[in-house]
Amino acid sequence: MPSRWSLRKDNDSMSSMPRSGPAPLTRQAVGIDKLLAVYDEYPQTIQLLENTQVALERAEIDAQAAEDRKHQAEEELKTEKQGRENDRQAAEKAKTAALKKAEEDVRTAKRDTEKKVRDELNPKIVELEKKLKAMTTDRDNNKKELGTLRTQMNGWINGMERLHKERIAGDEKERKAAEERKVLAEKLKVLDEEILAGLRKAQEKPKDEEVTPASKAESVGEKK
Repeated sequence: MPSRWSLRKDNDSMSSMPRSGPAPLTRQAVGIDKLLAVYDEYPQTIQLLENTQVALERAEIDAQAAEDRKHQAEEELKTEKQGRENDRQAAEKAKTAALKKAEEDVRTAKRDTEKKVRDELNPKIVELEKKLKAMTTDRDNNKKELGTLRTQMNGWINGMERLHKERIAGDEKERKAAEERKVLAEKLKVLDEEILAGLRKAQEKPKDEEVTPASKAESVGEKK
């Protein structure tokens, strides 16, 4: 709070400033009453001036305090923003790290699962491969045996067909031979009958006529 001495000093400094010229004189003279009244009001005027100066100083102090609070609030806001940015970056880093760890965990779990499944299935796969190999060998052997049997059956069928044809041909030859034998037997029968007839006829000739084997043969030749 400024003292009267400081205010008076300020007034003195103001009074010591160069003036542009003498103050104009009033036409009316100042009465003693008015001077006394002004002198009596001087303390109140000084007090009012001091109060005004105090109010101004308080206003300046309040303004400075408000400015300080504003600056502090701005600093706090800046700090808060920086903190939030740091938190965001930290959260982003944590998120990235967590995602990376989760991906690594997934890959590890996948590898472990594949290894576990492979370990469980490998014996079965080996067993199935052995069975498949045995089945393939059996199939090849069966195929080979089937080919051999097919060849044998084809040979049997061809042989049976050939025998059937030969049997038919033999039966046909037998039939023809039987027919030829029958025809020959008929011819021989006729010949025998002719011979017997010739012999009977020869026996009926006169006794004086000598029958010789040569004449008998000639007689048979004539009948033919």
